[in-house]
Amino acid sequence: MARQQSYIMWCLCVVLLSACAGRVENKRFELDGEAAPVFSGEYKRDIFLQGEVIYGDAAHSQFKGKFDSLGFPQQGEFTQLYQDINSDPLFLNLKGDFQLNAEESRLDFNGSFTIVDGENRVLAQGEQSHWQAQYSDLHRFRAPSLMTMDGDNQYLQYRRNISPKGRPEAFPNVHRGLGGPFQVALKFKEGLPRGVVKISALDASQDFFVVERQYFNYQIKPQPVHYFYYEPTSFSKVEVLGDCERAPNLTVPQNLLQAFVYDCDKSRFYALSEDYPASMLEIAARDIDNGGLFHRLRIYRHGVITTAAVNVDAIYDGKWLYHGPVTVMHYGSLKSYRRYELGKPVGIGIYVDEAGAKYESFGNADDASGLPDDNFRDKLDSRYEWYKQRLNARFSKALSSSVLSSSKLKLDLLKDLEENQAIAKDGQVAGLADLWASWQRQSIARLSTWDGSGHDSVAVLKSKMLDDTEKWYEQSRALLLDESVQRCARGGKSFNEADWRCEHRPDATLVKVCEDYFSQSQCAAMSRDFANRDS
Repeated sequence: MARQQSYIMWCLCVVLLSACAGRVENKRFELDGEAAPVFSGEYKRDIFLQGEVIYGDAAHSQFKGKFDSLGFPQQGEFTQLYQDINSDPLFLNLKGDFQLNAEESRLDFNGSFTIVDGENRVLAQGEQSHWQAQYSDLHRFRAPSLMTMDGDNQYLQYRRNISPKGRPEAFPNVHRGLGGPFQVALKFKEGLPRGVVKISALDASQDFFVVERQYFNYQIKPQPVHYFYYEPTSFSKVEVLGDCERAPNLTVPQNLLQAFVYDCDKSRFYALSEDYPASMLEIAARDIDNGGLFHRLRIYRHGVITTAAVNVDAIYDGKWLYHGPVTVMHYGSLKSYRRYELGKPVGIGIYVDEAGAKYESFGNADDASGLPDDNFRDKLDSRYEWYKQRLNARFSKALSSSVLSSSKLKLDLLKDLEENQAIAKDGQVAGLADLWASWQRQSIARLSTWDGSGHDSVAVLKSKMLDDTEKWYEQSRALLLDESVQRCARGGKSFNEADWRCEHRPDATLVKVCEDYFSQSQCAAMSRDFANRDS
């Protein structure tokens, strides 16, 4: 009797189990009336237990292995497809443990990975790696989005670029012109590289050594930061990246900086300097003069970016001297804006600390000298008008004459040049006397080489001499204005051109800089605070 009861209970269990669990091959499930995954293996009440599922999403996601109690991947092999920058297929394969974070609609993974191309060639691989992906619609019949690395990782990369098309920032792109494999050590945050990335290559002893570093911070808004630099002492010449035959001439002492790359697409040099450790220096080709010297550069150190004007003569002597505007951005926000004169901050600038942004004054009243006389500007204006009128009168008379006398016109013009003596106190402004002398020499040279043949020749000469006069006047005004600005700046003030005086308030140029980063009302409040502090 007991044996018969045991047999009945066994039969009942078999019936119950068969009703709750089963095994299928290529069964297509449905979700909200739409075709969803195709599954082969064991399942219970539409919950996958163990087997293989093809989700049918855009990434052709597939999972083979064991599922958790909710029917999500738990342990096994997960494969997804994506396209590289050339639209060629690449396959991401993950083998290991998966865990669902239902509260954040996220699937986490720990284990090994490989990325292979359509010919099954390994492009990247790692034994211990961390990945994650979000579910746009959390359901066991749906696949997560394309998996991305997460946290600390180290892996081998055999091809320079393995990022998906349209997402070049997904993985570091190796720049060094060396053969792989490359060992990549980095950290990911929110699916993107974050912080310093170390890229190593094999040496002759088959040991890995660091050859390139990159820095990523895509969380900086509005302009994410990403730059790279070659490991010091690991290069000996400038490497040309992109489609151009050669780099422009860059003449800089080796003890000052060492350029390692010229980027053809961006027209920029990238360099290192012992004076700026763990930093990358960027020099735009447009900021390099004909002699190969540059007057501006950008310095990257993690999330701090400094854009600085520098003194060209100092660079030639192997020294760094800021000379002009210097802007420091700290993780996407303005930290400071200052003007320098031969390495010293002068004038009025902007500084931001924990209390907020404020104007600050640099310089010393003892360092400031008096402005050039106000009437000096008037003399310059009157001299320009006088000489321009004399030129117009001479040429009008010559061209209106029935008989053109080229020799008389030349004598009259030379006479005017003799009368056009240097303005008194030219020496007040450095370079002004030299500029006047150069203008005179050029005018005399034009007259001495002029053949005086015909009315057309006279018209051409008039146009050139008027152009020379205009050029002298504009350059002289610029020299005078620049000298006045610098003299005020040495005393920690700004220059008011309209009233021709130095003032303790930010000028229009500095206010414009302020309003590029802050609101008009905030900049106005800063001006009031600055006036109260320095009154």
